[in-house]
Amino acid sequence: MLSKSDFRSYLECPCLLWLEKVRPDLLPPDFNDDLQAIFEEGRKVDLESRKLYPGGFEVPGFVREGWKHTQTALKAGHDTLFQPTAISGEIHARADILTRSGQTWDLREVKSSTQVKDDHILDLAFQRLCFDGAKVPIGRTFLIHVNNRYVRHGDIEPKKLLLAEDVTSAVNTAVPEMRGDIKEALKVIGWGRKPDERNVDACTDPADCEYLGYYLKLLPARLRAKLEAMRYEEPLPNPPVIDVDKAGLRRLLGTLRYPLQFLDYETFFPAIPMFDGYRPYQHVTFQYSLHTQDAPGAKLRHAEYLEDQAVDPTVRLAEHLRGNVASGGTFIAWNATFEKGRNQEMGERAPKFAKFFRSVNERMFDPMYIFKKKGGYYRHSGFQGSASLKKVLPVIVPSLSYQDLTIQEGGTASASWPILTDPKTPIVKRNRLRKAMLDYCALDTRAMPAILNHLKSVL
Repeated sequence: MLSKSDFRSYLECPCLLWLEKVRPDLLPPDFNDDLQAIFEEGRKVDLESRKLYPGGFEVPGFVREGWKHTQTALKAGHDTLFQPTAISGEIHARADILTRSGQTWDLREVKSSTQVKDDHILDLAFQRLCFDGAKVPIGRTFLIHVNNRYVRHGDIEPKKLLLAEDVTSAVNTAVPEMRGDIKEALKVIGWGRKPDERNVDACTDPADCEYLGYYLKLLPARLRAKLEAMRYEEPLPNPPVIDVDKAGLRRLLGTLRYPLQFLDYETFFPAIPMFDGYRPYQHVTFQYSLHTQDAPGAKLRHAEYLEDQAVDPTVRLAEHLRGNVASGGTFIAWNATFEKGRNQEMGERAPKFAKFFRSVNERMFDPMYIFKKKGGYYRHSGFQGSASLKKVLPVIVPSLSYQDLTIQEGGTASASWPILTDPKTPIVKRNRLRKAMLDYCALDTRAMPAILNHLKSVL
């Protein structure tokens, strides 16, 4: 059978649907771990949305069991159902909220986003098809989403936090075409266990496909060669092409003043604000790493802070940072717009540090612009057109690698903070997680002076 989430996978990539439904054994065990934080935020928003409909009945069970309990709840005369299920032919769906409206039911989907998106309309259209087909007639359809202008003061106020938009017209428009898409998705579930021509023909973006590697080696040699030829239209040159504007780079680096202070923040941005004064998805800056070089060639000094309690970290982090920075010199942050934005927000929340954070921002330098494909001073074919730290570092300083770390990217670092600060997390796990978070953030600020040293050697 095809579920709503199965259908989303099909729309993203038919081969993803095939992997999940036919060959889940080819996917790594942690394939969906990075989605857990997103699911958790969605669950929290869903719980808040139920407060808008007091007295609603939560339907237990999934798929056939859920459909059985839904039918019982409908016959019992409940006017509001949470998590009802419907089955129609080969598709099934679980809705967030159904409310009775005369002879029909209004369908409400809850999303943790701040606006209506195209895939939300498709989710609702799939649900409508399923419930209508199961003889649970749907009248209007609504998308409940987060109000990004809401500011928390005290307890969460669901009526202010959440907005409901009537999207009935858009959903009804999407339904006819979806019928055909569902038929195609069901065909994918019928593919055999061994990948074949159908997998290759379904691959629309082999150069950047996230899923190809999971089954590429199982393809017959002819098909594997066909896909490999599609993947690399422009192979990287060997030897690499390097273009350096030495005069411009020398002028730019000449603007830096010692001590050089390499700064990086990690943040958490939940859909539902955790603390007073925050909006949905506003960044909570919970960690910093600061490497300082007092003079050319001097040994780096390191300071770091990681808030390990579930409290607003602004004041404690600001105090710690202020105690470890110099009164002069240049701050260096990769993609410095992010750090400057966090500094401004922290200064607004804690006015006694506003002057300090303004001073930091006024002395900020962003090395990312050195490596921009257009307008940069150092271009290397190994960057593959990107100026991100994750692309530049392994090319310029291959001895430093994120691949050696437990946490290797910012999304995981962010999602780790609520786990670290949860009193229910076992102490052994907390200690292990704390070390991993510190190691990741510290590498960002170790990487920048190493890259700067390379640039100086080029000059």
